Amino acid sequence: MVIAIDLPKICKMLPLKTYNLRKTMYKFKIVLCSLAFSLFMAGCAEKNNALTIGDASISDELAFKLNPETWALLSSIDRKTGKRIGGDCSGFITVLNDRNDNIYFDSSELMEHMSGGGKSAGIYRLYAANNAISTENPRPGDLIFFYNTTSRTKNSKKKHITHIGVVRDVYKDGRVGFIHNTRGRNQLDYMNLKKNNTHRAGTKIENSYIVSCARGDSSCLSANRFAGFGKIAWKL
Repeated sequence: MVIAIDLPKICKMLPLKTYNLRKTMYKFKIVLCSLAFSLFMAGCAEKNNALTIGDASISDELAFKLNPETWALLSSIDRKTGKRIGGDCSGFITVLNDRNDNIYFDSSELMEHMSGGGKSAGIYRLYAANNAISTENPRPGDLIFFYNTTSRTKNSKKKHITHIGVVRDVYKDGRVGFIHNTRGRNQLDYMNLKKNNTHRAGTKIENSYIVSCARGDSSCLSANRFAGFGKIAWKL
C-alpha cells in the first residue's frame, strides 16, 4: 500500500511559534511534524505540496536522516510555493528564516557580510566565511546560489552572486528541484549539473532557464549559472 502524506497540511495545523514561548513552541512544532511523518510514512506518492520519496525524489535513506528542523522548514516552503510572498529572491529566504527560528542566519551576523552586491551576495559571503558553501551533495533545505542572473550582470565576465533559492528535492538522476522567488512569485525550478547544457529531455526539465536569454542559449540554464549550495548543517 502506498500512503501519500501531505506534510504541509499536517504541520499547518500545529501551533506556530509565539513571541512569549518562541523556542518552546517552535521545538514542539518541529518534533510533532517529524513524528507525524515517521509514524505514517510507508512510501509516498507524488503529489503537489507533499514530500515525494523514492525513485522520483529524495531516497528513503536520506529522508530518515533529515532532522526535525528541516521537516518543519520543508513544510513552510511548501505552504509558500506558488504564492507571492517575500517580494524577491532574498526576501523569500528572509521570510523562511524569520518563520523558522533563524534557521539560515542571524540578522546581526549577516550585517557583517553586507558589503555590497545585495542580500543574496551577503548571505553567500556569510556561508563562505563559515566554510558552508559546496558544489555537491545538496540536501533538502540547503540554500542554492546563482551568479549573473540580472540584466545588468548577465553578460559580465566577473561572477556576481545575484540570486538565491532553497533546495526542495534531490533526485537520484542528479536533478535538484529548488524553490525561488522570480518575478514576485515563489516557484519550483530544476537544475542538473550532470546535464548542464540540456534544458529538457523528453517531458522532463533538466535545467530551467534562470536568466532571460535568446531561445537555445544554454549559458542561461540554471546549471551554467550555479554558484554553490549553502549547507544548512552549519547552523543546526
